[in-house]
Amino acid sequence: MRGIGRKAAVGVRLVWAGTATRACFRAGRPKPGSKGAARFGGWISYDPELDLIYYGTSNPSPWNEKVRPGDNKFTAGIFARYPDKGAARWFYQLSPHDLFDHDGVNENILLDIAIDGQPRKVLVRPERNGMIYVIDRVSGKCFPQIPSRPRMPAKASI
Repeated sequence: MRGIGRKAAVGVRLVWAGTATRACFRAGRPKPGSKGAARFGGWISYDPELDLIYYGTSNPSPWNEKVRPGDNKFTAGIFARYPDKGAARWFYQLSPHDLFDHDGVNENILLDIAIDGQPRKVLVRPERNGMIYVIDRVSGKCFPQIPSRPRMPAKASI
């Protein structure tokens, strides 16, 4: 599946389709074949209070990183979208310019917890890159603020 979409309950017509192959903060038809593109993958979580769905995107393609320069935005990450229209609220990239198949397809766990005595709506995501992310599910900001690391070189030592 290249993207994610919503079909109308009556008549089975496509209402919207979102894709991670272009700057996709608006819903529309998927554009196939972009370099650095990703596919929808994994689990969908839904927050009825915020009316948002959360889902992950795969690693970028093609696999050969030399032909897809840049951070390959909208790959190996998490989208938050409004289910009725398909417009994206936010995107958080977990592994910029992924070299090691760290696609963002793990489950998104939605929790309401207290942080520093304040109630917070968070998304918790254990990821294939070895990190556990706690993300504000309203804004898409990583919480607590963890500095992003630059893309990992192909011959990195951890």
